[in-house]
Amino acid sequence: MGITVIIPTFNEEKHIQRTVQWLQDTRSDSVKDIIVVDGGSKDRTLALATAAGASAIISPKKGRAAQMNHGASLAKTDLLYFVHADVLPPKTWVTDIESAVQKGLVAGCFSYQFDCDRWYLKITEWATRQNWFAVGGGDQTMFVPRQVFEELDGFGEELHIMEDFEFVKRLRRKYPFTIICKNATVSARKYEHNNFFYVQLVNALTVLFFNMGFPQERLARIYRNALKVR
Repeated sequence: MGITVIIPTFNEEKHIQRTVQWLQDTRSDSVKDIIVVDGGSKDRTLALATAAGASAIISPKKGRAAQMNHGASLAKTDLLYFVHADVLPPKTWVTDIESAVQKGLVAGCFSYQFDCDRWYLKITEWATRQNWFAVGGGDQTMFVPRQVFEELDGFGEELHIMEDFEFVKRLRRKYPFTIICKNATVSARKYEHNNFFYVQLVNALTVLFFNMGFPQERLARIYRNALKVR
Protein backbone atom coordinates (compact mmCIF):
# COMPACT_ATOMS: atom_id res chain seq x y z
CA MET A 1 0.00 0.00 0.00
CA GLY A 2 2.61 2.55 1.05
CA ILE A 3 2.10 5.82 2.94
CA THR A 4 3.45 9.30 2.25
CA VAL A 5 3.30 11.77 5.13
CA ILE A 6 2.80 15.42 4.10
CA ILE A 7 3.43 18.29 6.54
CA PRO A 8 2.76 21.92 5.52
CA THR A 9 4.93 24.44 7.36
CA PHE A 10 5.59 28.14 7.79
CA ASN A 11 8.03 29.28 10.49
CA GLU A 12 7.63 26.09 12.54
CA GLU A 13 11.18 25.70 13.88
CA LYS A 14 9.86 25.21 17.43
CA HIS A 15 7.88 22.10 16.47
CA ILE A 16 8.96 20.54 13.17
CA GLN A 17 12.02 18.62 14.34
CA ARG A 18 10.12 16.98 17.19
CA THR A 19 7.22 16.03 14.89
CA VAL A 20 9.40 14.59 12.13
CA GLN A 21 11.51 12.68 14.66
CA TRP A 22 8.35 11.28 16.25
CA LEU A 23 7.11 10.10 12.85
CA GLN A 24 10.51 8.54 12.13
CA ASP A 25 10.55 6.73 15.47
CA THR A 26 7.04 5.31 15.04
CA ARG A 27 7.05 4.57 11.30
CA SER A 28 7.26 1.17 9.60
CA ASP A 29 8.61 0.06 6.23
CA SER A 30 5.29 0.95 4.60
CA VAL A 31 6.00 4.66 5.19
CA LYS A 32 7.95 5.61 2.07
CA ASP A 33 8.49 9.33 2.62
CA ILE A 34 7.88 12.22 5.00
CA ILE A 35 7.55 15.40 2.94
CA VAL A 36 7.71 18.81 4.62
CA VAL A 37 6.28 21.41 2.23
CA ASP A 38 7.27 24.89 3.29
CA GLY A 39 5.64 28.21 2.45
CA GLY A 40 8.77 30.34 2.61
CA SER A 41 9.81 30.23 6.26
CA LYS A 42 12.30 32.80 7.53
CA ASP A 43 13.50 30.57 10.36
CA ARG A 44 15.24 27.15 10.48
CA THR A 45 12.18 25.06 9.64
CA LEU A 46 13.65 23.49 6.48
CA ALA A 47 17.06 22.79 8.00
CA LEU A 48 15.58 21.16 11.09
CA ALA A 49 13.14 19.07 9.05
CA THR A 50 15.99 17.84 6.84
CA ALA A 51 18.15 17.05 9.87
CA ALA A 52 15.34 14.90 11.27
CA GLY A 53 15.15 12.90 8.02
CA ALA A 54 12.29 14.50 6.09
CA SER A 55 12.28 15.49 2.44
CA ALA A 56 12.03 19.27 2.87
CA ILE A 57 10.94 21.35 -0.11
CA ILE A 58 9.67 24.85 -0.82
CA SER A 59 6.20 25.02 -2.36
CA PRO A 60 5.90 27.05 -5.57
CA LYS A 61 2.79 28.60 -4.03
CA LYS A 62 2.34 29.71 -0.43
CA GLY A 63 -0.75 28.71 1.52
CA ARG A 64 -1.51 25.54 3.45
CA ALA A 65 -3.89 24.12 0.82
CA ALA A 66 -1.44 24.77 -2.02
CA GLN A 67 1.46 23.36 -0.01
CA MET A 68 -0.40 20.15 0.82
CA ASN A 69 -1.51 19.75 -2.80
CA HIS A 70 2.09 20.16 -3.93
CA GLY A 71 3.24 17.54 -1.45
CA ALA A 72 0.54 15.16 -2.67
CA SER A 73 1.68 15.66 -6.27
CA LEU A 74 5.14 14.37 -5.29
CA ALA A 75 3.86 11.28 -3.50
CA LYS A 76 4.58 7.89 -5.06
CA THR A 77 2.34 5.86 -2.75
CA ASP A 78 -1.32 4.90 -2.80
CA LEU A 79 -2.07 6.52 0.54
CA LEU A 80 -1.56 10.11 1.73
CA TYR A 81 -1.37 11.17 5.37
CA PHE A 82 -1.57 14.89 6.19
CA VAL A 83 -0.13 16.07 9.51
CA HIS A 84 0.26 19.53 11.04
CA ALA A 85 3.72 20.57 12.24
CA ASP A 86 2.73 20.74 15.93
CA VAL A 87 0.78 17.46 16.06
CA LEU A 88 2.12 14.07 17.16
CA PRO A 89 0.03 11.13 15.85
CA PRO A 90 -0.56 8.18 18.19
CA LYS A 91 2.34 5.72 18.39
CA THR A 92 0.34 3.14 16.45
CA TRP A 93 -0.64 5.51 13.61
CA VAL A 94 0.73 3.30 10.84
CA THR A 95 -1.03 0.10 11.86
CA ASP A 96 -4.19 2.03 12.76
CA ILE A 97 -4.38 3.56 9.27
CA GLU A 98 -3.52 0.29 7.52
CA SER A 99 -6.12 -1.58 9.57
CA ALA A 100 -8.80 1.01 8.75
CA VAL A 101 -8.08 0.80 5.03
CA GLN A 102 -8.06 -3.01 5.08
CA LYS A 103 -11.53 -2.88 6.68
CA GLY A 104 -12.76 -0.85 3.73
CA LEU A 105 -12.77 2.55 5.43
CA VAL A 106 -11.85 4.96 2.66
CA ALA A 107 -10.55 7.96 4.61
CA GLY A 108 -10.42 9.27 8.13
CA CYS A 109 -8.65 10.99 10.99
CA PHE A 110 -7.72 10.52 14.65
CA SER A 111 -9.23 11.94 17.80
CA TYR A 112 -6.82 14.07 19.81
CA GLN A 113 -5.67 15.16 23.24
CA PHE A 114 -3.85 18.34 24.23
CA ASP A 115 -0.32 18.49 25.57
CA CYS A 116 -1.57 19.91 28.87
CA ASP A 117 -4.08 18.44 31.31
CA ARG A 118 -6.51 21.25 32.07
CA TRP A 119 -10.03 20.01 32.72
CA TYR A 120 -11.84 22.34 30.32
CA LEU A 121 -9.79 21.08 27.36
CA LYS A 122 -11.43 17.68 27.88
CA ILE A 123 -14.56 19.16 26.29
CA THR A 124 -12.75 19.79 23.02
CA GLU A 125 -11.01 16.41 23.22
CA TRP A 126 -14.41 14.69 23.62
CA ALA A 127 -15.72 16.57 20.59
CA THR A 128 -12.95 15.15 18.38
CA ARG A 129 -14.30 11.65 19.01
CA GLN A 130 -17.73 12.52 17.57
CA ASN A 131 -18.30 11.92 13.86
CA TRP A 132 -20.35 15.05 13.21
CA PHE A 133 -20.29 18.17 11.04
CA ALA A 134 -17.21 19.64 12.75
CA VAL A 135 -14.99 16.62 12.11
CA GLY A 136 -11.92 16.80 9.92
CA GLY A 137 -9.90 19.73 11.21
CA GLY A 138 -6.20 19.64 10.44
CA ASP A 139 -5.23 18.96 14.07
CA GLN A 140 -6.88 15.55 13.75
CA THR A 141 -4.56 14.68 10.85
CA MET A 142 -6.10 12.92 7.83
CA PHE A 143 -5.44 9.86 5.71
CA VAL A 144 -6.92 9.48 2.25
CA PRO A 145 -6.12 7.37 -0.84
CA ARG A 146 -4.24 9.36 -3.44
CA GLN A 147 -6.76 8.29 -6.09
CA VAL A 148 -9.66 9.74 -4.07
CA PHE A 149 -7.68 12.89 -3.28
CA GLU A 150 -6.99 13.47 -6.98
CA GLU A 151 -10.58 12.64 -7.94
CA LEU A 152 -11.76 15.42 -5.61
CA ASP A 153 -9.10 17.84 -6.95
CA GLY A 154 -7.37 18.06 -3.59
CA PHE A 155 -7.65 21.00 -1.22
CA GLY A 156 -9.23 24.20 -2.48
CA GLU A 157 -6.30 26.56 -3.06
CA GLU A 158 -8.63 29.53 -3.10
CA LEU A 159 -9.25 28.93 0.62
CA HIS A 160 -7.22 30.82 3.21
CA ILE A 161 -8.81 28.99 6.14
CA MET A 162 -10.75 25.77 6.87
CA GLU A 163 -9.44 23.97 3.79
CA ASP A 164 -9.42 20.70 5.76
CA PHE A 165 -13.09 20.94 6.74
CA GLU A 166 -14.08 21.90 3.22
CA PHE A 167 -12.25 18.93 1.71
CA VAL A 168 -13.81 16.48 4.18
CA LYS A 169 -17.23 17.97 3.46
CA ARG A 170 -16.79 17.23 -0.26
CA LEU A 171 -15.33 13.80 0.42
CA ARG A 172 -18.25 12.74 2.62
CA ARG A 173 -20.72 13.34 -0.22
CA LYS A 174 -19.27 10.28 -1.97
CA TYR A 175 -17.28 8.26 0.57
CA PRO A 176 -17.44 7.25 4.23
CA PHE A 177 -15.16 9.13 6.61
CA THR A 178 -14.17 7.64 9.94
CA ILE A 179 -12.63 8.76 13.22
CA ILE A 180 -10.06 6.44 14.74
CA CYS A 181 -10.49 6.98 18.47
CA LYS A 182 -6.82 6.94 19.36
CA ASN A 183 -5.41 10.27 20.36
CA ALA A 184 -2.94 12.39 18.48
CA THR A 185 -1.27 14.96 20.75
CA VAL A 186 -1.93 18.58 19.85
CA SER A 187 -0.30 21.75 21.11
CA ALA A 188 -2.50 23.76 23.47
CA ARG A 189 -0.67 26.99 22.57
CA LYS A 190 -3.88 28.58 21.25
CA TYR A 191 -5.57 28.05 24.62
CA GLU A 192 -2.55 29.09 26.67
CA HIS A 193 -2.83 32.65 25.38
CA ASN A 194 -6.61 32.93 25.06
CA ASN A 195 -9.61 32.19 27.27
CA PHE A 196 -11.09 28.75 26.51
CA PHE A 197 -14.64 29.98 25.97
CA TYR A 198 -13.41 32.86 23.85
CA VAL A 199 -11.60 30.38 21.58
CA GLN A 200 -14.78 28.32 21.26
CA LEU A 201 -16.75 31.43 20.35
CA VAL A 202 -14.21 32.45 17.71
CA ASN A 203 -14.22 28.90 16.29
CA ALA A 204 -18.02 28.76 16.16
CA LEU A 205 -18.30 32.14 14.45
CA THR A 206 -15.59 31.17 11.97
CA VAL A 207 -17.51 28.03 10.99
CA LEU A 208 -20.75 30.03 10.73
CA PHE A 209 -19.22 32.75 8.56
CA PHE A 210 -17.42 30.16 6.43
CA ASN A 211 -20.69 28.34 5.71
CA MET A 212 -22.34 31.67 4.89
CA GLY A 213 -19.73 32.33 2.22
CA PHE A 214 -17.88 35.13 4.02
CA PRO A 215 -14.90 36.37 1.93
CA GLN A 216 -11.98 34.03 2.60
CA GLU A 217 -9.14 36.50 2.92
CA ARG A 218 -11.13 38.66 5.30
CA LEU A 219 -12.27 35.67 7.36
CA ALA A 220 -8.69 34.41 7.73
CA ARG A 221 -7.49 37.86 8.78
CA ILE A 222 -10.25 38.21 11.39
CA TYR A 223 -9.48 34.73 12.79
CA ARG A 224 -5.75 35.40 13.06
CA ASN A 225 -6.30 38.78 14.69
CA ALA A 226 -8.89 37.42 17.13
CA LEU A 227 -6.64 34.70 18.57
CA LYS A 228 -3.28 35.55 20.10
CA VAL A 229 -0.69 32.80 19.65
CA ARG A 230 2.95 33.44 20.41
